[in-house]
Order: sequence, then C-alpha cells, then structure tokens
Amino acid sequence: MPALRFPLRALLSRARPPTARLLLALHAPLIVSGRLVAAPAALTSLVSLYVRGPASLHQTIPLLLLPPSIPLPCFNAALSLPHDLALQVFRSLRLAHSPDAFSFPPLLTSSRSPPHLLALHALEIRYGLAHDLFCASAMLRACLRFGLADHAHRLFDELTDRDVVVWNAMVNGFAKLGCFDRALECFREMREDGAVEISSFTVTGILSVCTATADFWRGAAIHGLLVKSAFDMEASVCNALIDLYGKCHHVENAAKVFEGIRDTDKDLYSWNSMMSALQYSADHVGTLRLFARIRRVAVWPDAVTIAGVLRACAQTAALQVGREVHGYIVTSGLGRDGSLDVFACNALTDMYAKSGGLDEAHHVFYRMRQRDVAS
Repeated sequence: MPALRFPLRALLSRARPPTARLLLALHAPLIVSGRLVAAPAALTSLVSLYVRGPASLHQTIPLLLLPPSIPLPCFNAALSLPHDLALQVFRSLRLAHSPDAFSFPPLLTSSRSPPHLLALHALEIRYGLAHDLFCASAMLRACLRFGLADHAHRLFDELTDRDVVVWNAMVNGFAKLGCFDRALECFREMREDGAVEISSFTVTGILSVCTATADFWRGAAIHGLLVKSAFDMEASVCNALIDLYGKCHHVENAAKVFEGIRDTDKDLYSWNSMMSALQYSADHVGTLRLFARIRRVAVWPDAVTIAGVLRACAQTAALQVGREVHGYIVTSGLGRDGSLDVFACNALTDMYAKSGGLDEAHHVFYRMRQRDVAS
C-alpha cells in the first residue's frame, strides 16, 4: 500500500491536473491488488484525482462509488463534480449515509438556480446543519450570488455564532451584488461586534465598495485603520488602495502606496492598478515611464497592461513605442490563438490610427478575430 499511497498524495498536491493516461495507470493496480475496496483513503484520493482530471472521465466517478461500505469522505470528494453529476453522487450518498458539513458546500457552489439552492437549504435544516459555520458561509455566498439579499440577511441574523468567514461572505457578497449600503453596514457591525478580527479579505471587500462609490474620505479612513492593524503591508490590500486612490483621482496617494511595496512583492495586478491610476489622471507620460519600469523588473505584461500603454501611446502619438509594444505582443505569443482580447486589439488599432500609421491600423483591424462597435 505505501508504494501506491505516495504517488496519489503527491499528485493531489500538484497544481497541474492529472492526465487520463496517468489516472488509468494508477487505477489499474488498485483494482488488481484489491486495495481499492480495502483502503478507503486510497479510494478517496483516487476520486479526488478523477474530479481534477479530464471531463471525459468524470462519468467514471459514480461507478467508483458502487461497491458496498463506501465511506462518506469518498462521496464528499466526488461532490466537486459538475452540478448534474454531483447531484447523482449526492443521491447515492443519502442512501448510504447522512450528509455532513462537508457535503453541502460543493453543491451550493455549483448550484444553478435559486429553487435548487432553497431545496439544499431545506435539506441542511433537515440534517441539522443549517447553523454549521462551514455550511452557513457557503449558503450565504450562494444566496448573494443569486441576488437573494433579504434571504441571506435572514440566515445571517439566525446564526448564533459568526466567524470571520461568515462576516466576509456578507461584506463581499453585498459588495459584488452592488448593495453598497448593506456592505458598509455589515462592516460597521463587524467592527462593533469585536468578537472577530478583520482579515485582508474583509479589507479588500470594503475597499471595493469605496472604489465603486468613489468615496475617497471613507477609503482614506479605512486606510488609517489598516496602518494601525499592519494590513497595509499586504500586497492584495495595497493593490485595492491603489485602485481606490486612482479612481478617486488622487494619483499622488496611489503612487505613495505603490512605491511602499517592495519591487519583489509587487505582482502584475500592482503594476496594472498603478497604470490605471495614471490613466485616470491622464498622465500618459507617466504611464509610458511605468511601462519601461515593468520591462526592467522582468514582469510579464498581460492584455490589460498592453491596452493601458497603447492608450498612452495613442494620446502622445508615440508611434515608435507603440510599434515596440506590438513587437512584444508578436514575439511573446500574447496575441496567439486569440488570447489578446478585443479591448487590447482596439487600443492597438487606435494607437496606429492616431499616430499616423493608417496602413498598420488597417492591418491589425482585419486580423482581429472579434470586433465590437468600438473596433
């Protein structure tokens, strides 16, 4: 058994999904040796690998769960399948076991409609799991994903215990739904409750509300709170602050936050957020300088970066820089197989047209796989 357990665990820890050939090569000796039935841990690992594997093999998973005495973790591992297959597994699970707190969250995440969601909630109540925090946070996220804001609020009010995950589900869910007042109210209640500490996920959620409403003063107040709590050192929080200040036209504040991040800690989103802040202030020369820095620190630009710098080239008629960016797109393979989106292609066409390169603009336009009205 140890010889087989090691590769299964090693594969589960890899980010790359397993191939069909590898899965079948692992599956065959487990069947021949009889360990597939004798070792529940091996079966659970195998099911988890099949879930991550090619979609063509997903139909195999319900067949793996047919032998008698299949433990509950094996069923739970299969519930991350696409929704229709997951429901098939869930029906088999209910015939063999009572669902636990790990059974419902995958189904809630993949649920496709409010009626399905409410049916799952009824089952949670039946099995006494409606107030389990793991299930509750998944249910709240699913409710807010479908726009059931009032239902989510009622469920939240019924919870006797609330952890930071539950609070974050409410703050971020309302923010994504556009219920900014409710998100701010939840954040205020969370701070007044005092039972849980805010996390970086809480902070980025509430900063997204300030950004969407262009509420500079509230955002600045939250920034002060972050400095006191030492959250201002985290890259994700700094990126959210740059985005906030940029969209509120306070590019100096955005630049201070950006320069406060060490270059080794800056990710591509940091550079793109700062580029966006410069664009909001129409600092096209600053945008070109920032792009030069991106190339010096060996960060690989994406389509968002490319679209931003091309807009700056168009506004400053920097045809030579624009051609260099176009060359980068070609040599890096960024535009291969349609990976360069329509916005970046439009920016490239616009740059050539405004810089006097009409033939090149014409060439890019007719090579676009997709065109919108702006094209």
